[in-house]
Amino acid sequence: MTLLAPALVAGIGVLSLFAAWKRWAANTMPFKLVGLGLLGASGWLFARAYGGEFGGVYFPLCVALLAWLLVCWQADPPTAKRKAPRRRDRFPRPSAPALSRQLARFVMVVPMTGAAIIPAAVWSSRWLPWQTADRLALVMVLAPALWGVAMFWALADSKPMRPAAAMLSIGVVAGAALFA
Repeated sequence: MTLLAPALVAGIGVLSLFAAWKRWAANTMPFKLVGLGLLGASGWLFARAYGGEFGGVYFPLCVALLAWLLVCWQADPPTAKRKAPRRRDRFPRPSAPALSRQLARFVMVVPMTGAAIIPAAVWSSRWLPWQTADRLALVMVLAPALWGVAMFWALADSKPMRPAAAMLSIGVVAGAALFA
């Protein structure tokens, strides 16, 4: 099996999801189901053809490339000449309350989520039945991903105190469990 078969299946799957996104039909659920099923089949075909290691790399690269090709294909052509931007005499400065809100959100998102997630990942790895080095290797791989998910949640939540309270409680519990 060559690269052509899994890439073709992935292309049809991406095109089906694209059709659902652009609402080419009134009922988009069949397009979504077929697209996701074909993407799963394509991942399996890549793994069968190239092994799990290389197939696991080729599959997301192929899907991303095909999706970007479709996005570029449907892009609007450039319109008339654009006007030159207005020249401003001064750079706009944020107000003090806005600056303090952004600084508080930064402190909550970057160091606070990291200080909560990394000890929680180390603490929860104790329950795995592996050796210590294997558990720590898994923590080193998963902690940045979990940190990214936590940062995304902290930025996306409409109530910033909810993720802050959750991260504070996770950090306190994990830290107390680690150092107890």
